[in-house]
Amino acid sequence: MVLSIGGTQVATATIDPAIIDTTDEVGRATVTFVVPAGTPGDLEVVVTVPSTGTTTSFAIPVAEVAGPACTVDYQAIRLWPRSMLGAVTVTNTGTDPVADWELAWQFTNGERAKVGLGATVRQRGSVVTATPWWGSTLDPAESATFAFFGTAPRGIGTPSGFMLNGVECTVE
Repeated sequence: MVLSIGGTQVATATIDPAIIDTTDEVGRATVTFVVPAGTPGDLEVVVTVPSTGTTTSFAIPVAEVAGPACTVDYQAIRLWPRSMLGAVTVTNTGTDPVADWELAWQFTNGERAKVGLGATVRQRGSVVTATPWWGSTLDPAESATFAFFGTAPRGIGTPSGFMLNGVECTVE
């Protein structure tokens, strides 16, 4: 069996009815392929029976997966030894409002978010979450900005994993 995407072979699988692990009691086989995210085009499956040379194929339409529905602009400066000020702007780039939103990210250099300005910030381990003080719905094309004071005993690193209600954001 061959799996092709856009005419390019991306995977193959051999099905041997003599091997019990690959077939059920009447010789039907199940094969699982993992298609990489963002793969364009339909999936084409080609099945060939080597003993007879019989070949058949069929296409499986693949829905496009939307990209990240948010962008984040993160800025941080060192105020005095061991202290920092961070400013974050999150923008809903999707087509639907994001209700009861929460932005999460991970610090990478031992930073600690302590006091939010415009948002409540909490930190557990290296993971920070921020929820707004004001209206909790972020409409399409709408941005929200908040700031926080914190500590950065080893300097300011580059945070990672920004997620708006569990959806990964693009960092600008």
